Amino acid sequence: MRRKKIIQILPQLNTGGAERFVVDLCNKMVENHEIVLFSFFPLETHGFFLKELNGHVKVKSFNKEKGIDLILPFRILLELIREKPQIIHTHLNSFYYVLLSTIVLRNGNYFHTLHSDALKEAPGKWGVFIKKLIFKIGLSTPVTVSSKSQLGFFEHYKFKAIKIDNGRNIDLAQVANNKFFLDNFRKNPDTKILINIARISHEKNQIMLANAVNELTKEGHNIVLIFLGANRDKVISKTIENIQNKNIHLIGEKDNPLDYLAAADAFCLTSLYEGMPITIIEAFALGIIPICTPAGGIVDMIENNVNGLISKDLSKEEYLTILKKFIAMSDEELGVMKSNCQNSFSKYSMEKCANKYLELFDK
Repeated sequence: MRRKKIIQILPQLNTGGAERFVVDLCNKMVENHEIVLFSFFPLETHGFFLKELNGHVKVKSFNKEKGIDLILPFRILLELIREKPQIIHTHLNSFYYVLLSTIVLRNGNYFHTLHSDALKEAPGKWGVFIKKLIFKIGLSTPVTVSSKSQLGFFEHYKFKAIKIDNGRNIDLAQVANNKFFLDNFRKNPDTKILINIARISHEKNQIMLANAVNELTKEGHNIVLIFLGANRDKVISKTIENIQNKNIHLIGEKDNPLDYLAAADAFCLTSLYEGMPITIIEAFALGIIPICTPAGGIVDMIENNVNGLISKDLSKEEYLTILKKFIAMSDEELGVMKSNCQNSFSKYSMEKCANKYLELFDK
């Protein structure tokens, strides 16, 4: 494959699954291609992942302020004219700010990855209409991240999108010896630590998770729940704090979430909707059992009772059922499931993921 100039575009480099994915994708692709990353917001305030980017990735920030910026599409167009890329790859709502370039500038091929539910990524009827039109007439190629998200795309847009599973690049050697990281939260050696790594927000359904764990601790179960992530909704975090359970902790955002994940006994994700969570891929890599709701691409990743546990629906009652099942598992059963988790990670390597994107770009 000949060397290409590829521009990856996303709103910001702060914490999030899509942002984590784009950083890993840039780092892998820059090994053989020229990669430029466009980020809308200032890197000083929205550049959490900047330090993890390969130094050969060129980063361009547009220093956008909050709110709608009517000038930004024209600035992006001028920058794309200067860069002359062969490939333009958009993520999240950057699609709409690149729309002008997609229509006017035809010296590159446009691709857009939908990282979540197709309808959730399109704001309102006009958002759906615009995306459907651009995809339908071939100005941008849509990519979904799981079979479930591909099906959801078809239901909303009435034609099939390409599917490429998410990937993650993890240096296991860096987190192999960090099992002590959460020891100060354990009441005794038998305490099981559950961790939720996600921004505090409505779609992550964390109040339900906190209430479920609260019920279990009141029944006498020796468990602790850690919420690790940026506080995007103070009403939710306050509601969790008001439960006043000493076994439930909100510890905020951390620079090294994998260290905390590696020290946990299980990873809990109770989302209402998802694409293909990067955090589950990370849990697989570390052999940490995921305990999840059946949202989005989660059902494509987890085979119930094999490489994790997945509830029948989104209710607290069904989630309590699988939490109790996890607590009751023997050491032997836990060992087998953890091994299955680690075996599952090979499917989601960033090398495989990046190669599939490059094959798509080369068509």
